[in-house]
Amino acid sequence: MHGFDFDSPALYHPPAMAPQITESKSPRQWAEIGQAIDFQEKIKDFPRLYDSLADDLAALDESADPGDWSGRPVIGTTRFTFLDTNSGLVVAQLVARVDAPAVCQRCLRLLRVSLEIDERYLLVAQGEEVGRDDYEHWDYDGDRLRPLDLVDEALVMALPFAARHAASEGCSAPIVADAPAAEKTIRPFAGLKDALEAEAAGSSKAEDD
Repeated sequence: MHGFDFDSPALYHPPAMAPQITESKSPRQWAEIGQAIDFQEKIKDFPRLYDSLADDLAALDESADPGDWSGRPVIGTTRFTFLDTNSGLVVAQLVARVDAPAVCQRCLRLLRVSLEIDERYLLVAQGEEVGRDDYEHWDYDGDRLRPLDLVDEALVMALPFAARHAASEGCSAPIVADAPAAEKTIRPFAGLKDALEAEAAGSSKAEDD
């Protein structure tokens, strides 16, 4: 992952995070700086990610305890560079990881999903056409952006559409209790047809007599 070792114990006890991740600059300004921005924040510091996970966890049974999931670390690095010397286009290289809580869509119990990103995005102003299909485009609104917003949205996009436990974990659909028997529907005209037919048959017999 571009020399970024997630397994290094030092990543879990880093010095204070560089404040650049919350700064707002134009892509060109970020590329001119050129330095890598290492970060370790918490899930709750990324509003879109936090809201997406909170909405999912709302489906858990009240007895399930996901713990302090919002305090789990989001670690990674990002760097902005020019695509070339002429176009002025900027590429954002992002590596990030977080172990996030989720709800299994099969058994509706808690599980952990590892979100890992290792991507290069071509930053494109909203509505701009750059004609480069060899990079994944990242559209940004306005003329400035924050690295935190880039990380936040990329992590949300990495969330699984329908998280499930692995088959080896013995996951199965929950047993649903039988619904109570429906009350008998009252039909005021039930049997009316039979009664009319019986009356007609009786009238016909009387005429024959």
